[in-house]
Amino acid sequence: MCNRGEELPLIPVIRKDIVKGFFDGGLLKKFRDFERDNKAADYFMLDGTHRTTALALTDRRIRAIIYEDDEDIVEAREHVATGEVLRSDTLDHSLEENCEILNRHFGKKPYFMTVGQKTKK
Repeated sequence: MCNRGEELPLIPVIRKDIVKGFFDGGLLKKFRDFERDNKAADYFMLDGTHRTTALALTDRRIRAIIYEDDEDIVEAREHVATGEVLRSDTLDHSLEENCEILNRHFGKKPYFMTVGQKTKK
């Protein structure tokens, strides 16, 4: 049984400063508006919406694995066997490719939310 959420696999994230470098002018403006109102939101989540919602609803800490370069993704792949990281499509892409995927996603759905905002919604 998972009482504190510590047994859940890590959530893959990328620092916002890396991701926003891939946004075009219009999307970057929308993100800057979000960023102005949500200064503590420092990362983009790549996977784990259901886990983060469950953790937020139970007031538990969200544990993450941060991708800052391609080596971090290679290291994350090694943790799949232990269950510390879930197998996901993020592991099949480079850091740049993951950022491009986020750019395409937000290009189609240009609204940003924190985990807390998503949970309330």
